[in-house]
Amino acid sequence: MDIRTAFGAAVAAAAICCAPASAADGSPATETGDSKVIILNPLSFITIEELDFGSVIVPASGNGTVTIDPITGSPSYSNIDYVAGISNAPQRGRFIGSGSANQVIYVTTTLPTFLEKSPGGPSVPVNLKLDRNPNSLGAYVYVVDPLWLTFEIGIGGTLTVPQGTEPGNYSATFDVTATYQ
Repeated sequence: MDIRTAFGAAVAAAAICCAPASAADGSPATETGDSKVIILNPLSFITIEELDFGSVIVPASGNGTVTIDPITGSPSYSNIDYVAGISNAPQRGRFIGSGSANQVIYVTTTLPTFLEKSPGGPSVPVNLKLDRNPNSLGAYVYVVDPLWLTFEIGIGGTLTVPQGTEPGNYSATFDVTATYQ
């Protein structure tokens, strides 16, 4: 070992051995810490519009589809006729939440894959989706608007009506949960 290595090792050993000397001689050791809190407004969340695929006529052959865009609410139809003038016009589902400015909100939901005529009765397949893609944890990320202190969620999707579907009212229920992150 050369003199520089030996001297460096001796200095390091002295620093390790001598550092707690002030505490060892009975004098207290102190350190300063900080404490912080962000106080947020409680989240509130309401349904503005229910998702509605409107009124359609069962296709004469094959499958018919109704698609509601979750961002714009615009409907489109394939191999199916929409019945205009009935009170349930097609529309996307809309939820409005309020909270603290610029805070990140995670939204989770388990969306149904079928609409049922009655519990256990006939059903039709549906593929619902929110107005954005989920993150790697399966949550949808929104940010509270700094001016209006709100965030909006749109829900749309595609309803498939097979030939021979029994006429009637079909529905499903789903929960949407919003939490601060």
